[in-house]
Amino acid sequence: MWLRADSLFQQGTNGSEELSQDGKRAIDAAVVSFGDSIFTHPIVVEGYSDAAAPADALSVSYARAQIVRNYLEARYPFEAKNVGVMPLSATPPTGLGHGDWSGVCILVAEKK
Repeated sequence: MWLRADSLFQQGTNGSEELSQDGKRAIDAAVVSFGDSIFTHPIVVEGYSDAAAPADALSVSYARAQIVRNYLEARYPFEAKNVGVMPLSATPPTGLGHGDWSGVCILVAEKK
């Protein structure tokens, strides 16, 4: 599930990004769309940022993924070991239909 930064985050009182109410609703909708499988498979929250400097993009990407992970773990019965984060700057892996991205992608990994 691909979620855009401008619909997920707002500036917090300390200047860093935090989830907006719309962002929380979007994450909740994503959880519902996955159904029960989201609770039985590992989850990876990929973070993306289009910040100009590569180090900034990686840092923001990581922070975004962590914010979403923290929300998921606080709101739903996930085991921490089953929810990982992956900062990917602004470039998703090829073949996914996105040349660049700013936001997050919630990926439910199927066990084989």
